[in-house]
Amino acid sequence: GNPTPERCEMQLVKYRVLPRSPLIDRSIRDSGIREQGSALVTGIERQGQRIPNPESALVLQQDDLLWLVGDADRVRAFMHNGKGARE
Repeated sequence: GNPTPERCEMQLVKYRVLPRSPLIDRSIRDSGIREQGSALVTGIERQGQRIPNPESALVLQQDDLLWLVGDADRVRAFMHNGKGARE
């Protein structure tokens, strides 16, 4: 039979990049969000501007609001330790 797909609750979650976050000054590609957090960055809100579907080379900044699609538990596990706060 077919392998059972891993149970995954895909959700849109928003996280604010905190001061002193290790994500600051790292590109989306180098941030680990995709590999370790199993999430896609579908948008960023920065200083009142919306950036839909940002390029993977975009560098993250403090106070960016990240729109992430992925398994909420995996994203939460990745974003803990001062990386970001859920909004």
